[in-house]
Amino acid sequence: MADHRNGNPIVSLKRITKRFGDKTVLAGLDLDVRNGEFLTLLGPSGCGKTTILRLLAGFESPDEGDIFIDGRRVNDLAPNQRHVNIVFQSFALFPHMTALNNVAFGLKMKKTDRAEIRQRVDEALRMVKLDDLADRKPHQLSGGQQQRVALARAVVNRPKVLLLDECLNALDYKLRKEMQIELKQIQRRIGITFIFVTHSQEEALSMSDRVIVMRDGQIEQAGTPRQVYETPANLFVARFVGEINIFDGIVTGRENGSTLFADVEGVGCTLRTPRSFQTGDRIKVLLRPEDLRVTELKNGQAVDGTSIDGKFMGRVLERTYKGMTLDSLILLDCGKKIQASEFFDEEDPSFDYSIGERVAVGWVPSWEEILPDDGKEPL
Repeated sequence: MADHRNGNPIVSLKRITKRFGDKTVLAGLDLDVRNGEFLTLLGPSGCGKTTILRLLAGFESPDEGDIFIDGRRVNDLAPNQRHVNIVFQSFALFPHMTALNNVAFGLKMKKTDRAEIRQRVDEALRMVKLDDLADRKPHQLSGGQQQRVALARAVVNRPKVLLLDECLNALDYKLRKEMQIELKQIQRRIGITFIFVTHSQEEALSMSDRVIVMRDGQIEQAGTPRQVYETPANLFVARFVGEINIFDGIVTGRENGSTLFADVEGVGCTLRTPRSFQTGDRIKVLLRPEDLRVTELKNGQAVDGTSIDGKFMGRVLERTYKGMTLDSLILLDCGKKIQASEFFDEEDPSFDYSIGERVAVGWVPSWEEILPDDGKEPL
């Protein structure tokens, strides 16, 4: 057995290739999952997320490469020999069984001692806060309660790894938010490794210890939610994970190693980046909506008295009040539309500007992310 105290992964995929007919879904993929972490596979439909889960669960076999779980090669092991359980989007509960019997089903199939079954099932139902609803059948439970029964049924078998395949999709928005919190709390409490598949950026960022962003069977970036959101590895990740504004620029000079001078959409800007660029290089300047600062203009000057040098001029197209924030759609003079999101303060006169008004748009220095322009439009 692997010694996870020394940092050995609980799951390892080594050079995994999987094909379905003429289509290669995964091509030479490598991935290690640490013991006890909440790992999320994030990406668009068809990128290979669910295929990875099915390979781990034993429902599919790799065409090339090896799968290791807890230090053991499992390529040829049946699903019931892998110490892995899976929770599906549909929950797949037995409609004629009570919640208690649904949770106990796997243990009964293993011919576990009756007293141990009762003890473990009671423990699992308490964990998901359903011990008082143990005698109800699925149709007598809400969607969130059914989801928790499915989760209890999976963890009662004490798997080394729990696989969750877009299991929150069937829930309404409010319940989905609640279950995001509950899932993470349960995972911390029981200490089992969770591998969660989703195409929702919000779920990935709010629940995960680490996020794997995928495209076309390849890993585009692996990192903490903050790393993936704030320092995307490329333009695909930047556009896929959250809202972002992308400006075109050309480097006009450099000094002190990390300071760039650039023409960005016709505006001379001073930028900061650890990346190495040369004069004449084409770049992309990335700014999240919440990074931008919007100031009303009167007679060509900022009403708050700040300088408009290095800022973009434009006019407000739309304003959307969202409680804590005000979101603006702004058409810049260069023709680009951008989004800005600002914390709402009714006492702040800078929020007095309305649709059609002229504004200046800037950002906090060093909050920009700079990437090379590879000439490709991300999907």
